[in-house]
Amino acid sequence: MIKYVILVIALIWREETLAAQHVVPGGAGDESGGCWASARSSVQAAVDAAALSGEEVWVAAGRYPLAAPIELRNGSVVLGGFTGTESMASQRDPQTRVTVFDGQDAVQVVRMVDIVAARLDGVSVAHGSVAATNKMGGAGILISGCQYCTVATCRILHNRASLAVGATSCDGGRVLLKYSTGCQITDCLFTDNHATYGTSLSILYATETLVNACRFAGERHVGGKRCGEG
Repeated sequence: MIKYVILVIALIWREETLAAQHVVPGGAGDESGGCWASARSSVQAAVDAAALSGEEVWVAAGRYPLAAPIELRNGSVVLGGFTGTESMASQRDPQTRVTVFDGQDAVQVVRMVDIVAARLDGVSVAHGSVAATNKMGGAGILISGCQYCTVATCRILHNRASLAVGATSCDGGRVLLKYSTGCQITDCLFTDNHATYGTSLSILYATETLVNACRFAGERHVGGKRCGEG
């Protein structure tokens, strides 16, 4: 019993003392990221800073317009759903405190390329756009050449993919998972996404993949062919 109590206390202490990079819309203080009072305005800057120290990235509710895709790193853990006052990740609520990564109908939103053990959790991936070159779609999220990466409790919505000029084939509309091992997509909602080619979720040459408890609604396909159709 004593060992059990000590273990619980140790786990609580670890969660409370776990370092994190903080992000709020518009930033705060000197934007060094170490606490909410000095939160960064850029998700990418927080991801890059956290990659050096193994910190998580805590992103407060709000809209984050993107001029370029967010590039996750090895071991990146990006969590949405915070109000901007929490001291533990377990206090967040992505369902009511909505964190939106917004591609503004101009850029791909999130990229996981050739990385290991990254996690995107509790964010809305919205308004991504990509003109898919051969084998490179994924307007909302691209996962390529990865091992054991996870997308969880995310909303994938209002993303658009089309076939680039001169391209002869495409794979993936809103989320493309390819050439990867052991990746998971769990408890995600796909809604109101559009594509000239591709599907909401395309999986290509990916082994040990788990897709669990995801929902698909209002998905649209426009055009005469889907990927792979002659």
